[in-house]
Amino acid sequence: MLVAAAYAFLVLKGFISPVGLKFLFAVDPTQRVAHPLFESVAEHKPSSWATFYYNFGIGVLFVPIGIFFAALMATNLSVFIIIYCLTSIYFASSMIRLNMLAAPAVSLLWALALKRTLTPLILNLKETSQSLGRRVKFKPIGKDLIGGLLILMFALFALTYVFGTDFVLGPKAQGPRVLLHADTPTTLSGASLSVKPTSTVSDWIETLIWMRENLPPSPLEPPPPGAKPGEVGTIVASWWDYGYWITVVANKTTLADNGTINTTQIQQIGRMFMSNETEAIKILEKYLVTHVVVYVTFSKDGYDAPGYGGDNGKWRWMALIPGLNDTLFGNYTLGWDWVDYNKNYQVDSGETISNSLGQNTVLYKLMTYGKEMTLYGYSTTKLEYFEKAHFSQNEGQPNPAPGTSIVPLVCVYRVKYPVESTNSTTT
Repeated sequence: MLVAAAYAFLVLKGFISPVGLKFLFAVDPTQRVAHPLFESVAEHKPSSWATFYYNFGIGVLFVPIGIFFAALMATNLSVFIIIYCLTSIYFASSMIRLNMLAAPAVSLLWALALKRTLTPLILNLKETSQSLGRRVKFKPIGKDLIGGLLILMFALFALTYVFGTDFVLGPKAQGPRVLLHADTPTTLSGASLSVKPTSTVSDWIETLIWMRENLPPSPLEPPPPGAKPGEVGTIVASWWDYGYWITVVANKTTLADNGTINTTQIQQIGRMFMSNETEAIKILEKYLVTHVVVYVTFSKDGYDAPGYGGDNGKWRWMALIPGLNDTLFGNYTLGWDWVDYNKNYQVDSGETISNSLGQNTVLYKLMTYGKEMTLYGYSTTKLEYFEKAHFSQNEGQPNPAPGTSIVPLVCVYRVKYPVESTNSTTT
């Protein structure tokens, strides 16, 4: 209580800065519900028990045993380890990215549990028959049982570290965790797909290089008051997931990045994507945006694939973060509503109807235009204030990521401002 009171006093007096929201959300996970931007980050999701087993394997079963033996030791060090373990597991449960904090504690308690458990068993195995008299001999009992337990224990270790912990998944997802991670492409070289491709997916890399080499330089200083879009150089609007890539690889200024520090601009980006073109162009002009980047994933047969990392799977956050009602744009997916006519809680043929509000959003139109151009070489979607600058796929030639059936399409659009709003042109 004294520490809390002292901290509150120092914050109120301005001697120290308040703790960031992400740290407060780790302490009290119930508070994050009111902050959709925080919830939209995958690394901020709470951990399940399956996550702990996925990361630590069979070792999680030895942690309670290790805590028991550490409590019996009752030393300063053992008490510290117990407190460290319990607090780190709590925070790792609250936020999945904090699993690494629990790794040292899990390793130490796992080692302690193994030592205290195996030592008497191994000593028992080493004991030899002892003669208690001319005809009586004492033999340690349970050696066969002990040997079986040891074999079972090491078999469990082998299952975790040789065959992996993903037994229910296909062969590509099984195997030692270290080898699986070493063989997994980076997020950029895997085009941010949620499936593992068999080789490099060049869509994002090629697009970022194109942006670096073909778009005008971005401003090195804040634009002067009264500047028009295009006068100070390239400024890109995209969802924050791609901000670091655009900044570092393409060397272009973007409105938001993965740091998610500027909440206001992220809200404006979300509102822009969920607005019609007339309203969106006002937001883009305010920030002197010259280009807009969207990312859409779909199957080579043309079916939408929102669960594979594209903006078609992130649009709800784009609506929720600026405070919009996401269901107004489609209760099934963006631009589509589902009506359960059969009352069977399944999406059957003829149960999805178009949602005009969702299909008139900038995000829907930009994704649909790029998707149709890639699949068919033409599009029925008409764009008023946007035009194609660069697509990562050739028109009429959808090219799925290697080893998958998913087409990752990165679209760069040039913003065309109406003449009455600006006399400048974007390159």
